[in-house]
Amino acid sequence: MENLIKAIKVRYTAQSTFASALTGGIHLGEDSIEYAAPYCVLVALERPFWTFDNNFEEYTVVFMLVSDTRDATEIMNLYEKLLACFDEAQLSVTGYHLLRFWRRASSNLERVDDRWRITVEYSCLLEET
Repeated sequence: MENLIKAIKVRYTAQSTFASALTGGIHLGEDSIEYAAPYCVLVALERPFWTFDNNFEEYTVVFMLVSDTRDATEIMNLYEKLLACFDEAQLSVTGYHLLRFWRRASSNLERVDDRWRITVEYSCLLEET
């Protein structure tokens, strides 16, 4: 999982439009009111991949975008930039061949504690090299 997180961060850094718009950066794990908005919380979870071959790994990758502006313009712009950066992204994951990185779901835009939030979920299928 560590190599997948590294590959996501490399992709994020290389996509200057998304990285420059997300001034609060990407944080691993749980959300915190301490983070400077706009920011993103990243969570990666390994999912069991039920085959007879141990060479495959499947992950769910969740991005939660957060903005503290009064209107939803900033969060929607961040959402579009996230999709442009990661939809069907060709990540380079050390030790693996990326079979597919695809968007599974997006949550509805919501306002919580005076902050806009939207969550985007991806699936990632890797094969060991």
